[in-house]
Amino acid sequence: MAGIGSRSGRGAPVPPLAGLLLALAACGPAGGGDDGGRPGRDLGASFEVAVSGEERSGADQPATPAAFGLPFPAGEPAAAGPLELELEDGRVLPAAGRVLARWPDGSVRWLLAELIAPALPAGGALAGTLRPRRDGLLPTGELTVQPAAAGAPLTVRTEALEFRDAGGNGLFELDGRLGGGLTAPAAATVSTPVGDLRVVPGGAFAVEHEGELSVTLLRRDDLEDAGGRAVARLTTRATIWRGQPLVRIRHTLDVLAGSLEVTSWRLELPLAAPGPTARLVDADGSVELIPGDFDRRQIGPDTLRRDGVDAPGRLPGVVGFAGTLLELRSFWQLHPDAIVRSGDLLRLDLCPEVDGRGRTLDEGFGRTRELWLTVGPAADAREPEAVAAAAAAPLLLHADASWYCRSGALGPLGEALPGDNTALEEKLAQSTDLVLWRRDLDPAHNYGLADWGDFYDGENGISYSGALQQEYDPAWVVLLQFLRTGDVDYLQPGLELAWHYADVDIAWYGGCFQHRATSNRVRSHIARICGAGRRAEWEAWPDYDGTLENAFAWLATAYFPEFADRMRSYLAPEQSRGAAGGEAIERLFAMVGQYEVDKVGENLDLPAGSGLRDVAVWYAAQPRIQALGFTDPDSQFADFFARYGGSWTDFPSFHVDDLPIPQFRHEGGHQLVEGVVLAHLLTGAPRLRDAALACGRHLAEEVVPWTLQTQTALRDGGGDPLHVREVGWPLIGLLRVLEICENMPGEADLATELEAAARDCVDFLVTVPVDRYESTIHAGVALEGLVAWDRRTADPTARAALHDLARTWAANQYDWANHAFRYKANGPTETYKGMSGLMVLGLACSESLEHDPGLRAVLDDAWANLPGQSSYAKAYAMLYRGAGRALGYLRDLPPISP
Repeated sequence: MAGIGSRSGRGAPVPPLAGLLLALAACGPAGGGDDGGRPGRDLGASFEVAVSGEERSGADQPATPAAFGLPFPAGEPAAAGPLELELEDGRVLPAAGRVLARWPDGSVRWLLAELIAPALPAGGALAGTLRPRRDGLLPTGELTVQPAAAGAPLTVRTEALEFRDAGGNGLFELDGRLGGGLTAPAAATVSTPVGDLRVVPGGAFAVEHEGELSVTLLRRDDLEDAGGRAVARLTTRATIWRGQPLVRIRHTLDVLAGSLEVTSWRLELPLAAPGPTARLVDADGSVELIPGDFDRRQIGPDTLRRDGVDAPGRLPGVVGFAGTLLELRSFWQLHPDAIVRSGDLLRLDLCPEVDGRGRTLDEGFGRTRELWLTVGPAADAREPEAVAAAAAAPLLLHADASWYCRSGALGPLGEALPGDNTALEEKLAQSTDLVLWRRDLDPAHNYGLADWGDFYDGENGISYSGALQQEYDPAWVVLLQFLRTGDVDYLQPGLELAWHYADVDIAWYGGCFQHRATSNRVRSHIARICGAGRRAEWEAWPDYDGTLENAFAWLATAYFPEFADRMRSYLAPEQSRGAAGGEAIERLFAMVGQYEVDKVGENLDLPAGSGLRDVAVWYAAQPRIQALGFTDPDSQFADFFARYGGSWTDFPSFHVDDLPIPQFRHEGGHQLVEGVVLAHLLTGAPRLRDAALACGRHLAEEVVPWTLQTQTALRDGGGDPLHVREVGWPLIGLLRVLEICENMPGEADLATELEAAARDCVDFLVTVPVDRYESTIHAGVALEGLVAWDRRTADPTARAALHDLARTWAANQYDWANHAFRYKANGPTETYKGMSGLMVLGLACSESLEHDPGLRAVLDDAWANLPGQSSYAKAYAMLYRGAGRALGYLRDLPPISP
């Protein structure tokens, strides 16, 4: 990545675009309900937005679809509709609007604007004004949808192509009406060592969104194993644009149950008359002409296998044939991939077997791959190297920072202004550069099917290491900085991070990244061994009959009656997701094994610098664990390393927590959903929305009830300080997800559920005495949650708690000598700027509501000393996640005389 802010000097904010007009005049809406951008709809307000974008790939690019999100102040537009973009040269392009989020009063909060951007020369720029469409302007070109009926498939046509639902095991058919396409349906297959997973009957495309300029079709196919259990799901979205020879396929694999050893997840495309020679972009950007069949596969971050011969290089993922051009966009994932041609069949293997070894994908795994297909003369006219360049640096249209910040859609976001808070802007920019530079230092951990940087750090004892360690949501920080500056050098990496969170760190059932996901793999493996030991004891019980109810009865006698009830409640979420019969019993005893490991682990005490093998050795030395069957870490983890790769000295990394007890996975210690929500609002990508809504539902239905139960018991028990962030983080996540479902079609029940869960969190926070907070981390996270709730409700009880926490913590925990907050409330007194970074938003909000001289003095000193440089993503996000919003409050505070 080029230096952040490099277009205007490193760290310097990009000035606002000239001529921004923000004139939202309230008018009655022309139509109600959600809107798909069809003619006849109206925003119900006049507005003009300055829009710009740059061709950043270094290659001439043709007209291409583009979409970008725009926020609006509350109370103005009530519906979306036809738009237009008037370019600086006088051309007027039709555009379409679609509502992505609404304010509590029902007005438009975020709008997705979609258009076909004009052709741009290498390094060219686009600038214009977006506004509601005037009469007489209509988009050109064909875009028709023929619903499935009487045996005819769902079909979408443009003048360049015809896309049809294939039905059955085939995904789609594609005919280039001017040449190119497929001779048979495209197919998706997931293979394991014991055979292909079977498609459960019933998958078919349906219209997910139909607008003036594009149609998106959605299909979900469940895959079952030999026993008939649905163990995986393929989700396929296809987007077709008016007048364009393009189809975009977003193809997602989610693992629903258990662990799958996958030897291949592939898309097979039978090409129509592809010709004898393929054009494949090489790693250096040049085009390789390949006659006949070929096999190219990425087997490592920098190792490319060409027809069986290994050499340095990376697979670009762009290949052209006569009448067809394919572009596989990788985002972060550079390996493993394979592109294989066999005659007229092109196979894109998204998870190939390498050197006879497949990949183990656990329950909760998800990954989305994006494929663009161009057919007909346009495919032959495009240079593959230009396509590859555009894939790496796509056109990103956007408004300027003033529009984003003044909308209020993200709270009091302070725009980055030239000459103002220079140290903050420079340090934030430098830190972003350093974090992304560190990402690129170790591609084996930062890229790939399962890795990005959550790996074990022996010095700290948990996975606090990794160049893009995700705690405190660095995607949220990077995307907010884009909104504050208008600099797309923040936008693209922020979107890549958010896609990673949506696919990798948020399990398909909604569980968020848990910052002990890697180290917990040791506990969960030992737990399953111990659970097998307990199961053997049950099977030796004289009353054993092999049923699940019999197992609960045995647990009541082997432990105590309430224990069986507790395990029944633990198992319930897994049963609701389909676990039954032998699988339910296996999961139950794994949970029993975790209980045993956790009880013994209460006494775990290892010296600093201990590694994961040291943890396993300690457990193996405990008599209770030995009695249940775990005695030899090296031999009993051999199957673990055979399954996942690595060793004790090179432990594999994980993102999805697989602890057997689901309530103990993805604890409320951290949330990553804010960056995902914001990325959806900036792009409209439905997978991002799906992940965010699933996370919100998971928080409301599983995390919040369990966390409130445990934290309430600790609060009422007295004594020990409370880990209040475990309530504060879910509150923050719930309110952010609520923004994209409130007043949206079909989401009323979920919105009600999320708001009720958020209120439960607030009701708990207002009862926690300030002296029970364990550390500044917990105080800062709780303050941020209370700030978000106050902006939504102005609840006087919650506001009083916000003031009390902010003032008391400022008075007692700020270290004036070091100009930062202390970490622990009781105990070590070390100070960190990151602690101040977590506190400044809550302090600034409290001061904006009611002046307090002591709090204001701490706030001013902490803010003046806040800017710091960080190359570590966790510290970076902790330091800066609240800074831009705190600045929004600070600019409105009256000066205090000395």
